[in-house]
Amino acid sequence: MNATTRLLPWHLQSWEPLSAYIKQQRIPQAMMIYGAAGLGKLQLAKQLSWSLACANPDSDYFNCGRCSSCKLIQANSHPDIIQVEPEAQGKNISIAQIRELTAKLVLKPQFSGIRTVLIHPADQMTRAAANGFLKYLEEPVARTTLLLITENSKLLPATIISRCQKLLIHAPKTETAIAWMQQQSNATEQDLRTLLQLAQGSPLKALENGTENLQLRKACFDTWIALADRRSEALDVAANWQQYDLEQLLTWLTSWVMDLIKHRFQLHPEVVFNTDLNTALKDLSPRLEFNSLFQLYDLLLLSKMRMTTQLNKQLMLEEILIQWQQLTKQE
Repeated sequence: MNATTRLLPWHLQSWEPLSAYIKQQRIPQAMMIYGAAGLGKLQLAKQLSWSLACANPDSDYFNCGRCSSCKLIQANSHPDIIQVEPEAQGKNISIAQIRELTAKLVLKPQFSGIRTVLIHPADQMTRAAANGFLKYLEEPVARTTLLLITENSKLLPATIISRCQKLLIHAPKTETAIAWMQQQSNATEQDLRTLLQLAQGSPLKALENGTENLQLRKACFDTWIALADRRSEALDVAANWQQYDLEQLLTWLTSWVMDLIKHRFQLHPEVVFNTDLNTALKDLSPRLEFNSLFQLYDLLLLSKMRMTTQLNKQLMLEEILIQWQQLTKQE
């Protein structure tokens, strides 16, 4: 199998420095693989770990798939490939997990290849866990490399970042992403382009959202417009929207308000984020109290910041939707 079948298309360029490390037998003791969500960073890190564990990698430094190490990889039971992640969704990587890891790393790798530790997402280590991890980084063991995968590298302590080689994964060009997405989905090209735009260029995230997500977004947008037209009540909509993902709703609402502001400034259509909703947003923009629109934008940003705190979801939505309805000029 060649690189185009082993890697996502936008990983081909990133594989060049990784394969060079293997060729030169100069594997970094720690590497941070970072970039936006939905770009397959963990997938690339796993491929590197397989290549490092393989006894007979091919000419492109991919694992052979036939040796005893590769058989264990296929069974997801290779002892020298260790993955550390939160024990449950919404939790952090704990100090207990890092202590367990460092206890394992005191022992030598069981096979002749390089032992790999994948920490994902690395930015979800607690402060105590990060401090414990830093102590290991200061005295690493031989034949072991640490791969820290993150989409929020700024959340990692600078002392950890400084000890890592860095590999930034870039979003692919639009046409590259669309061509790959068409191979994975039966959705129309227009829907795929909209999904990709909403995912800010991340193909995996776009496919994960799916066309059902587009339908929900359109339904919420129609309700939002109905509020502006006084055809719906803010309290009723807030009660109904409680069932949806709040972070996603805030992202949609913020992008709609941003596009309304852009239309008031008569910016070029290419800078508008929601191109599929462009006509409705453009028609609505002149009807709005412009200064109040900025106040709503500030409220949405503040609401996003509050996501990490204890909050009453319905009250937050009510505040946003009432303010939205009030800034619409009466015809």
